[in-house]
Amino acid sequence: KLESNKRNSPPPDGACTFERSLLNAAFDSYAEAEKIPGAEEALKFFNFAAQKYGFPVDEKKMTADEREKYAVAQPIAKKVLSRVELSDDFRRLAYLERTSKLLFASWLHDHARAPGDMKYVGTTAQEWLTTGKLEKRQEVVVRFLGVLNEQIPSDLIRDMPDIGASSKK
Repeated sequence: KLESNKRNSPPPDGACTFERSLLNAAFDSYAEAEKIPGAEEALKFFNFAAQKYGFPVDEKKMTADEREKYAVAQPIAKKVLSRVELSDDFRRLAYLERTSKLLFASWLHDHARAPGDMKYVGTTAQEWLTTGKLEKRQEVVVRFLGVLNEQIPSDLIRDMPDIGASSKK
């Protein structure tokens, strides 16, 4: 059964337009999954089949009636699960956006408190983790963003055009 995931749960206070758009896209994608005809029945059958036959389901072990139900349920379940997965992807992107904004704010704070002192960079983020301004679970995202940042070649970002420049061509 699909869990409740309604649009009426508000985005966090102060969410930027991009974050809000991502969250809205996540809610919309999930709502689409809920509206797919036969979704609940297909997922119930897949749950039954996975419990009875293991996952991935071995169709050879099924009865003829179960194989017939499986053939009907499989494309519906795939469609539902793809919409739910898309919803989760939008949520991850929104979480990355929220965390990256906090990291940027902490970086600005670090540089305002200790201009030019590269050893000081990151201390505000650590303080915010301690005080709760950055959630403990965001620490994983912070590490991911750090690793991701290190993987972007310097020449790629140095040659990056201004944001408005690409739309003027």
